[in-house]
Amino acid sequence: MARPYNNRRNNKYDLLVLLARIALGISLSATLYFALTQSDGRTSHFIPWDKALHYLCFLVLTGLSVVSFPRLNLAFIALPLAGFGWLIEYLQGLETFHRDKDFHDWIAEILAIATIYASILASHIRRNV
Repeated sequence: MARPYNNRRNNKYDLLVLLARIALGISLSATLYFALTQSDGRTSHFIPWDKALHYLCFLVLTGLSVVSFPRLNLAFIALPLAGFGWLIEYLQGLETFHRDKDFHDWIAEILAIATIYASILASHIRRNV
């Protein structure tokens, strides 16, 4: 059943979810593009360590995913994101993209996903104590 249009709270909530989903789509596309394009060997001036870049990228992707799909079981968000990270590392290992795959990059991505979930768990614990 559709939600009533006269409820302002639902309309604002729906807009937030829609904007988060748009941002998630753009972020996923940008992540895949930058992961597979040829790197010139330099990293961001703000993020000098490659693993930190992976961590921050997946921190944002996980946060956007949680907001984009608020009613979805958290495992159904974490597993596809972990698979996406693995896919990136697998594709980087192919000679087609001239990139190096690194298992430690995937570990950094998994840690970012776990960080978001730990903060959600802590929030639930605080609310119920």
